[in-house]
Amino acid sequence: MRTRFVVSGLVRRAVLAGGVALAMAPMAAAAQQAACVPSLYVGCVVQGRFSVEVAWHNQFNGTSGRGVVVQAASTDQTLAFSFGDPANIELLVKILDFVDIEKLFYGELTDLLFQITVTDTARGTVKVYTNTPGDCGAIDESAFPRQDTAAEPVVVRHRRPVGGPPPGAGASCQPDATTLCLLDGRFAASVSWLNQYNGTLGVGTAGPLSNLTGTFYFTDPGNKELLVKMIDFGSRIAVFYGSLSDLQYTLQVTDVGTGSTKTYFNPPGTYCGGLDNFFPTDLVVSTSFTLIPVDVANAEHRTDDIALVPFTTTAGGDLEIDADWQSAADNVQLVLFGGDCTLPLAIANQCDKNQIAAARGLVKPQQLVQPKLAPGTYTIMVINFGPGNESGTMTAKFK
Repeated sequence: MRTRFVVSGLVRRAVLAGGVALAMAPMAAAAQQAACVPSLYVGCVVQGRFSVEVAWHNQFNGTSGRGVVVQAASTDQTLAFSFGDPANIELLVKILDFVDIEKLFYGELTDLLFQITVTDTARGTVKVYTNTPGDCGAIDESAFPRQDTAAEPVVVRHRRPVGGPPPGAGASCQPDATTLCLLDGRFAASVSWLNQYNGTLGVGTAGPLSNLTGTFYFTDPGNKELLVKMIDFGSRIAVFYGSLSDLQYTLQVTDVGTGSTKTYFNPPGTYCGGLDNFFPTDLVVSTSFTLIPVDVANAEHRTDDIALVPFTTTAGGDLEIDADWQSAADNVQLVLFGGDCTLPLAIANQCDKNQIAAARGLVKPQQLVQPKLAPGTYTIMVINFGPGNESGTMTAKFK
């Protein structure tokens, strides 16, 4: 049987109906001249300075309600909200102090409509946020300036699919410091990250919350950067991931029963999570890539632009990889490695011992063919030998 596997390629549709905000339970916008008082529906962050509430509306069945604070997933910087089931987190809201300004981040794990109301209790400033296009969440870079004295609510409005294999038999996810296990151990999730502002990199530290959800932080345990959720709808399994970071990261989710893997890549400077409603049982990789300059250990490579796409196949076969990119001046090389070649390993030049095949083209598109590839885990590396940074698309399939 041939392997079929899909990486990335999220399908989304806009669903904002006129007047939806009126169907939501209105939030109190009155200024509070005292510290936040936490409750079932009110979350407090930054030592009680900010209060956060959520109202939600299910546009599919007409129900509405208030978001419930999930204390087990919250910190003094980050709040998690459910819409009824505490195991099913729908939103993360984070406020970070950048000395002269507090920035607000919110990450979505839902396609239901919502309204977030954030109050600066010290100044009485109120801001309101709703769904963003693609349900990405957002960063408000100037949410609460230190000199802000405005008391009028500021409303930021934006706006908005859903197949899956039978459960894998045998293997079960083994949780550790960097691995989340979801859906009764059937799926394993891990994250690698790169800070494009200072060049640091690493792997995310996992924080399990329930059988459905978990978080990752990169350096600070109180600063959650990513929330991952998986729901089994019977006929399909959905992967949700909500971002609270604009750093580069790669989220990898593996069905440990079948070996199928999906990879979700967040380019540096991008703030968008995702919803993938089709978890595959086997291979066709189809993904976009952005090549990031990194200093590698190999003197021959010097500073290269690279992207990594790991995948797992349970059947193998004749593999064909095709890549296309933007600039005709760039030469892109495709390299196939055995195993999971992470960014730290690639930079340290420790993946080369597992190299299986490579192809370098002077003209695009570029193609690499590897016959009779055995079942297992592999990584495709895209390297740019041209004059500048590059982005493009890549597909990989078994013929």
